[in-house]
Amino acid sequence: MGAPTDADALAAAARLVPPPSSAADARWAGLTAPILAVHPGAGGRAKRWDIAGFVQVAHWWRSRGGSVVAIAGPAEAGEPPALGAPEVRDWPLVDLAAVLARAALYLGNDSGVSHLAGAVGAAGVVLFGPTDARRWRPLAGRLVVLGARGGGPDGIPLAALPAARVIAACARRFALTRGDPDTNVPGYDLSGRS
Repeated sequence: MGAPTDADALAAAARLVPPPSSAADARWAGLTAPILAVHPGAGGRAKRWDIAGFVQVAHWWRSRGGSVVAIAGPAEAGEPPALGAPEVRDWPLVDLAAVLARAALYLGNDSGVSHLAGAVGAAGVVLFGPTDARRWRPLAGRLVVLGARGGGPDGIPLAALPAARVIAACARRFALTRGDPDTNVPGYDLSGRS
């Protein structure tokens, strides 16, 4: 019997199941479900979407009744919290994996954290700018890729990837993975056009 050749079959065969995590339990305590896990960082500055976009998505999620957890790692050292959310900063990968596996939705840039989210079966949206998503996307059927229409060495500006487009993708992904047909997002065009 050989290894799967289809990317989705390979992802399913390699899926990680994180062990119980008291750190994740403690972080979840007091949060209102559904929970959006957001990783606005990435090792390379050019791979990062404008933080203002992440702030808009977090605000949208909270306005719908959910909670947000911000994820930061070594690449974000020294950066102040921007989302007004409880943080998971520099956690061991096993605890971070537990957080990602529990989240109702994940949003992040092209990064190692996004690959970990895919490996634990998280549903969500991964933002790509300068790198080729066809080659470097996380291998996971529950994560969708959203590519920017431009960008530069300083990152992905809102003009290249408008917040309304990201919110629409998040709303669709959440509805599809939760079986909720209501993808109505007041104030945002769900067609994906900006």
